[in-house]
Amino acid sequence: MLFLCLLSVATMQAQSHINGRVFDARSNEPLPFATIAVLAADSTVLTGTVADGEGNFSLDHKSTKGSLLCLSCLGYATL
Repeated sequence: MLFLCLLSVATMQAQSHINGRVFDARSNEPLPFATIAVLAADSTVLTGTVADGEGNFSLDHKSTKGSLLCLSCLGYATL
């Protein structure tokens, strides 16, 4: 099971900063190099990043109505 812990979400002038840590909910182990993407309502990728070796990530994006945060990691179901 893939789990995301958002540490902070700050919004200023329609610009968002998201950072957090991706980890396995059962073992509490970080998921290094997981892919994090912000998708538009039509599934177009708006922006994305890859978590570091400890599962930490940070990204900036323009806030849009209906956008989704998508997480994926080899061996896990995509959320």
